[in-house]
Amino acid sequence: MLLWDAGLGSGGTVTPLLESRLNRALDVYNAEVASGHRPALVVSGGQGSDEETAEATAMKKYLIGKGVAEKLILAEARSRNTRENLTMTRDLLESSDLRSEPMIVVTSNFHVLRTAAFTRDLGLDAHVTGADTARFYAPTAFLREFVAILHRYRKPNIALLVGIASIVVILQHVN
Repeated sequence: MLLWDAGLGSGGTVTPLLESRLNRALDVYNAEVASGHRPALVVSGGQGSDEETAEATAMKKYLIGKGVAEKLILAEARSRNTRENLTMTRDLLESSDLRSEPMIVVTSNFHVLRTAAFTRDLGLDAHVTGADTARFYAPTAFLREFVAILHRYRKPNIALLVGIASIVVILQHVN
């Protein structure tokens, strides 16, 4: 199971958004353990220029505080974005000789679609699940993701817009 950064608060503490992801990850992790599986638990996220510690380090500390044994948590503390989170986690799992397939990736609910696209791009056998996002933050977060997906698939989107515009122009001339 993989979960990654959502920024840190002052003193290297997890933010409410990140805490939501971590709690969702704990729920998924505990369900996997209860089903007889032995999942690897990987936290992923580097240290931002304005952060006192790597996000993965803060996440690991949080999970230990919730009762997860330190030896059960792997930390990838160099990545700076979602693609790097996934790539570096895959590499960490391979170098640790651990298999976690399908990988369960925990992110915020607004980020599930784009994260799933990245897992597909990287050829990862993964399921992506989302944690709840605070209501006040959700509209902005979903809008940001919408724009990011439009940009990610800009060529097909431009082709679609040109096609629609062409149909509109043709229909206007027919009338």
